[in-house]
Amino acid sequence: MQTKVYKSGSVVYFAGDPSDRIYILKEGQAQSIFLSEETGYETREPINVGEFFGVKSLLGVYPQEDTVQCLSDCVIIIITYEEFENLVSKNKSIIIKMLRVFSNQLRRLNKNVRNLVEKEEDEEGPNQLEGLYNIGEFYFKNQKFKNALYAYKRYYQIADENSSFYHTVENKIKACKEKLNITDDSDIAPPLK
Repeated sequence: MQTKVYKSGSVVYFAGDPSDRIYILKEGQAQSIFLSEETGYETREPINVGEFFGVKSLLGVYPQEDTVQCLSDCVIIIITYEEFENLVSKNKSIIIKMLRVFSNQLRRLNKNVRNLVEKEEDEEGPNQLEGLYNIGEFYFKNQKFKNALYAYKRYYQIADENSSFYHTVENKIKACKEKLNITDDSDIAPPLK
């Protein structure tokens, strides 16, 4: 374990950086900056003293999903994966604290998804299509091509050729398939009439 001091305005890590450490905010104020899946806009959430961050990416073995920036001078504990395993095996309270954080995040995500689904069910036609397109765009910009492909396909199935983004979506589907090395086009359903 290592303790490091970051000056106000410093970035601990950027979205897309490799994930090989877990961090704990020991002193100071920091924030997590990420693109909201719900709105597609940049969102900022505070990180409280004592909170872990960078955990999901390390445990999920994928790049960081957010950028963490210090709002004041901060003291941050940096833990390697091996150190984290040892720490967790000896201290169950850490696991419980992390499970609470993950549980709260899942509840918030579930609430956001439920709100989006209810909103889409209330809306008709163009608004729903625009929502699907925006979801596809969000994932495409974040290089989550499998998720983008799913949203674009749903758009393509519901839309007709006169829809705003119809031809753009055709091209985005092809681009996603290229990124995912999918060569079979038989699963692109024709538009529903």
